[in-house]
Amino acid sequence: MAAPLHFMTSGTQQMFCHPLANISLINPSDDHRSVSFSRSSHNRNNIPAPINYNRAALLLRANLSTNAVLMEPSRPTADFPSDVWEDCFISLKLDESKYKSNSEQVEMLKGEVEKMLKSSPSADPVEKVELINNIYRLGLSYHFDSCIDEQLNHIFNAQPHLLDGKDYDLHTVALVFRIFRQFGYKMSVDVFEKFHDTEGKFKESVLNDPKGMLSLYEATHLSTPGEHILDEAFAITKTHLESFLKTQSLPNNLTRQISSALKQPLHRGIPRLEARKFIDFYEDEESPNETLSKLAKFDFNRVQYMHLRELKDLYKWYDEARLGEMCTFARKRVAEVFLWTVILHFEPHYSRARMMHGKLLKLFSIVDDVYDAYGTKEEHRLFRKAIERWDYAEIDHLPADYLKTIYKAILDVFAEYEDEITAEGRAYSLHYGKREVKGFIAGNHGEAEWLHTHKLPSTLDEYFTEAFITGAINLMGTVCYMSMGKVAGLDAFEWLQSKPRIYRPASIIARVTDDLLSYEVSIVTRLKYCSYMQLLIWKEKNKNLVA
Repeated sequence: MAAPLHFMTSGTQQMFCHPLANISLINPSDDHRSVSFSRSSHNRNNIPAPINYNRAALLLRANLSTNAVLMEPSRPTADFPSDVWEDCFISLKLDESKYKSNSEQVEMLKGEVEKMLKSSPSADPVEKVELINNIYRLGLSYHFDSCIDEQLNHIFNAQPHLLDGKDYDLHTVALVFRIFRQFGYKMSVDVFEKFHDTEGKFKESVLNDPKGMLSLYEATHLSTPGEHILDEAFAITKTHLESFLKTQSLPNNLTRQISSALKQPLHRGIPRLEARKFIDFYEDEESPNETLSKLAKFDFNRVQYMHLRELKDLYKWYDEARLGEMCTFARKRVAEVFLWTVILHFEPHYSRARMMHGKLLKLFSIVDDVYDAYGTKEEHRLFRKAIERWDYAEIDHLPADYLKTIYKAILDVFAEYEDEITAEGRAYSLHYGKREVKGFIAGNHGEAEWLHTHKLPSTLDEYFTEAFITGAINLMGTVCYMSMGKVAGLDAFEWLQSKPRIYRPASIIARVTDDLLSYEVSIVTRLKYCSYMQLLIWKEKNKNLVA
């Protein structure tokens, strides 16, 4: 499973960590800046020598010692890092009164922002798009989904040549292009042609415009296959932005934004972390809208409170289910798993989705460790058999107490939410969810058989037969749809089952990224390979976005 177990510690620190409370629970009247974290993750500096990553992609992803594989002991051994959070989140004190106060402020300020969005249709449409950009980047767009869609749809259809009428600079053109693409409108890349000289190269004037280069760089991440002008722009903007940081004395706020974009482009970022960063950036602009700034801070505080409360509840469930007590071999990583759920659906009204998804993801990560790093061949076989039958009576037939604990917890989570989901008229979603869980267990069992029989897959196609399943793309999508209420109907589940075009590339990167992080592959090799895969997959994703 491409579980969030290798690379999520940093993001979890920024999103939930106890020392973060002083800076992310923002006082709208305070002059807030940055933070340094006192808690560090495990050492990543001891990088082993590189090996051929094509070979690594064929090997079983088990975090097992070579001796463990060759000697085939009764139980494999794994060297997982210890949990870095200890009781950080369990002991966290939350102030309900502040949550209520923030919620009241949000409701009051939302009305003022909605009036801005619904201002006279004769208002400058480009300024309206810039307002939508600020709302989006401040993490507020979920409050105004229908209004934003209405405004963008009107502008896009009523003014198809919006950017032709005035001599807009590169920053403005790139910003408008990015917003329309992000919201699903296929704006043509031809809008950038005017910034080329007679030889088809970008004009010198735009190459020396740091703000314009930054906006274009962000826009290039919305490219689709075959858009060569954006491919060229990506390479050029990246090079020039890196050069600006080294050779030019730029305003501090612009320098921070460029550094942030080069490290993590907006379109590929985690929405809540991107919003957190932009709250600071926006406040340092020449003339920020005070209402927007206040709303962003109150709303961030309110939403983060909900996430922290849910995270505490997830830890409580983990302890009550005795998962830590009975599965001491497994990585704990409750906070990292919960971060995944926030990435997928952070909005307050998806609280149930986060809790259900968080519980199941935690269980799947433990199952991953069972098959990779602890269970015996017979335990693997019997656990798969029990999952196929999906019956509490099977608990008595499992040979180990830790397996009984995991099995019962999986069935309990489905049972916990069954009544709610059935009441919504979506009982069919439980069928799809159970089928994906069974497939995931079967995929892990298949990979474990490679280990037990010492028969590694001989081709990538053979490897990906199981790896696509254990990469868990369909599993995660199905659990999302199952837990999000009436947002996803029967057609959504059938679409997932059809293995849409995005499935294969997304599964490849989910699986191979996890594999490369499990093996002795140099960090440079990992980055090069994964960056190339990500580029191809993001292009396909963008193509679907604006289809």
